[in-house]
Amino acid sequence: MGDLLPRLKAEPLSSERKAQIMEMLETIFVAKFPNLTRREIETMLKIDSLRNTRVFQEGMEEGRQEGELRGQREMLLQFMTLKFGSLSAQVVSQIQASESTEKLQQLADAIIHSPDLQTFLQNL
Repeated sequence: MGDLLPRLKAEPLSSERKAQIMEMLETIFVAKFPNLTRREIETMLKIDSLRNTRVFQEGMEEGRQEGELRGQREMLLQFMTLKFGSLSAQVVSQIQASESTEKLQQLADAIIHSPDLQTFLQNL
């Protein structure tokens, strides 16, 4: 592996093709060495930054989406508690299991229009 990257850089390939090969190598390293830090992988591959790779960007996007979902769930539960009082563990579990931002938005709208918890639960 030590001389592979310098040889790859010296090859008369298009920049796009080289980037594709580097992304493939980075994907393999991330999959094969899950306990390595970003810096360790960068050092092994002798690259400037993984931040510019597709793998890193996809991971960041997944993290953002999960964070957004978590925030929506927490806010929804807070609004429900404020409007309807304490919630059963089953209701909390149902909200926390929701994986759709659209569904959570619909439930937020339903809180506004529901006079009581039973009416709201018909939307779950």
